[in-house]
Amino acid sequence: MLSLSRSPNPFILSNTMVNGTTTLAGVIGNPIAHTASPAIHNAAFAHLGMNSIYLPLLISENAILPVIHSLKGMENVLGVNITIPFKESVIPALDELHISAQSTAAVNTICRQKDGRLVGYNTDGDGFLYSLEHEASCDPQHKKVVILGAGGTAKAIAIALLNRGISGLTIANRSLDRAQKLVAHISTITDFSIPIISLTDSVLIDALSEADLVINTTSVGMTPNQDSPISSFQWVKSSHVVYDCVYNPPITPFLHQCQKNGATILGGTGMLVGQGAKAFTYFTGKKAPFSVMLQTAKIFLRQKE
Repeated sequence: MLSLSRSPNPFILSNTMVNGTTTLAGVIGNPIAHTASPAIHNAAFAHLGMNSIYLPLLISENAILPVIHSLKGMENVLGVNITIPFKESVIPALDELHISAQSTAAVNTICRQKDGRLVGYNTDGDGFLYSLEHEASCDPQHKKVVILGAGGTAKAIAIALLNRGISGLTIANRSLDRAQKLVAHISTITDFSIPIISLTDSVLIDALSEADLVINTTSVGMTPNQDSPISSFQWVKSSHVVYDCVYNPPITPFLHQCQKNGATILGGTGMLVGQGAKAFTYFTGKKAPFSVMLQTAKIFLRQKE
């Protein structure tokens, strides 16, 4: 049976007995050594007493489609999570896309059905909303939002927020071309008007000042980077909720400055766990033990500092 160590590190598995009925899940990426997902999911499996194990899978880029196709014949595989750089390239190997993956044109979770069919999901948006609502008691409905960045994470969060009924959305990015591509994609789903601003444009300060919720989806501030996606914080008020999707470090330079100026801040650990919890439910059909997974993630990340 799979058991959890009684050590201070609850993500360490001890006395693990893998047998013929053990089911498997994992995360596919390249690189993958940094991932917290095995710690988080194995803690959840152990908490629920499941004979399952979750592994990191380092896959070369030219092998990704054959690897995904091979999952169809692996009857003890529950599914896999997908991370950089494969969220879009796995799509041709799938039999079906959930609406969450269709709307974002990206997949971070693949579930193997009993008949071998592979269904792709994107749980990033749900993970963000779960974290926002449970950690900050913030309902984004009718809120004005500014998103910094225009990559895949920005796309998933923007779509999730628009579906939740926000009143305004502005995208700010270093590359206006990339921001325009994001807005063009969103326009295929909704006719919501979305202004685009450069991260270096002084007009951004006005948009940030008028926002209720500000979200950094860029990687700026991630360890070992000590920069911030923007340099001015004169816009910050105590009414602001500021979210940084970076989870290492738990408080980025961007969040630190916003907190000093009175904002409510949230780091990306909750989103990491939230999207993982949603994937866990897709894999197992069981309610994910969010608090156990969140505690495990925090311990894991502290050990990485």
